[in-house]
This record gives sequence, C-alpha cells and structure tokens, in this order.
Amino acid sequence: MNLEAYLKRIDYLHSLSPDLDTLTRLQEHHTRSIPFENLNPLLGIPVKLDRESLQQKLVNDGRGGYCFENNGFFKMVLEEIGFEVTPLAGRVMWNQPEDVVARKTHMILLVHIHGADYLVDVGFGGYVPTVPLLFKPDLIQQTPHESYRLEKNENVYTLRIRVDEKWRIMYRFKADPVPQIDYEVANWYTSTCPACFFTTGLDVARADTGYRYTLRDNRFVIRNAEKKKEIRILSSVNEMKEVLRSYFKIRLPQADNLEARLNDVLEMAKADAG
Repeated sequence: MNLEAYLKRIDYLHSLSPDLDTLTRLQEHHTRSIPFENLNPLLGIPVKLDRESLQQKLVNDGRGGYCFENNGFFKMVLEEIGFEVTPLAGRVMWNQPEDVVARKTHMILLVHIHGADYLVDVGFGGYVPTVPLLFKPDLIQQTPHESYRLEKNENVYTLRIRVDEKWRIMYRFKADPVPQIDYEVANWYTSTCPACFFTTGLDVARADTGYRYTLRDNRFVIRNAEKKKEIRILSSVNEMKEVLRSYFKIRLPQADNLEARLNDVLEMAKADAG
C-alpha cells in the first residue's frame, strides 16, 4: 500500500498512531475527500476489491466507491497503521419497513482501541457517520453532522440516525467477523444484478464540514448544518458531469458510454417525474 499517497489524497497532515484521535481524524478526512459513488456498476465496469485495484481507483484515479470499496480500503489503511479491525456485514434497512429481511450487502468495520470498540463506516452514502461511534447500545452520540444511536436485541444490532426529528433505521448487523469471500459474493451481486439500483441509477454522496451533498439520479441536494436543504433538479448530462466534478470531487472515468449512461439516468428520472 502507498500510504503516503492515500494521506495526500485525503489531505491528512497529522501524526499517525493506532489511537482514537488518529481514527477520528482519518474518518473525517476520508469522508470529506473520497465520495460514495456507483459509476462503475452504472457503466458496466467491474468493481474489484483487491488492494491494488482499490489503491488505483480511490487514490490514483481520484474516484470514490460504494461500501465494499470505501470500507474495504479503509480497513487496509487502518491495519497498515496498526489498528485491530473486525469486518462485519449488515442488512441495509434505509427507506424500508422495519419488518423486512433485507439482503446482507453492507460492509461495516469494528475497530478495537485499548479495550474499547468503535463502529466505523465510511461507505454509507448520504448519511455516512463522519466520526467513529462508540460500540455501546442505547447511547445517543452526536457527530459533526447528525446524532446516531445503536440498539441491541439479543445478538442483533441496529444503527439509527436522527433525521428531521425522527430516529430512522440505517442497517442491522451482528458482531460476527465476515470473511472476504462473503464480501466478494455480495459485491458481485450489487455491481451486476440488473434489478439492483446500482446498475441502473446514479447514487453519489459526500460529507463536508457543515454540509452533506447527495445526488440521486438527477436530484441534487445540499443540506447544511442547520438541516436546511437546497434541492436542484439537474436537466442535462453536462450539468450532471459538472456537479460530479465540483461537489463530489470525482475525476470522471474515461468510459465510452459515460454520457450515454448518464443520459439514460436523466431520461428515466424525467419519465418517473411524469
């Protein structure tokens, strides 16, 4: 791993040691600098999870990725520094009824520091936690953006976030270590299944100091620290490309079908809007 190149990519200028201060700074810098994005599945480009491919895409190519890429690479970074990390897998419940059994398609990290455990996630799209969360149920934890709460029912944990005065469910998971092969299988499904949103729609997000930016198809939302929203409906492919570059810091891939696929997303969004 070229750790120096990664630290430059996220504009990290502080010291490094396997402690909570370093973990917090790294998570803040990573979520500010490397966005959540699904351009590879949308364009039909394979999503690779090996160290070299992730280093190339997230660091050298100026791209982002979804959970298996962001959290997978962040785990490698943390272990390179000397952190002890347990990889977990969750069922995404966002915008779903709470009695649904969702697919286990989300990667999560549990980081162990001096006898304490912290939930770390740099790959959950628009409401990604921007600092580590103490792995302790029933504790409301305020972050630079929103408040989070972890719940436990027997051996199943639920992470919730407070949005618009409501505690909304993000995902459920168990604290059991997950082997890499399970991520490979889930990643293959989410990046290739024709019924999965990642292969048909556009989903991009980045957190910044005092702001969150999200782009869902052609709906671009800027949310500030006071939770006030500015919503823009993008009407052209050029406008979409400019937003991806400027607000999400994405160096667009040199793919022959980029404009065609963005136009597909745009036309589908217009049709859905009536």
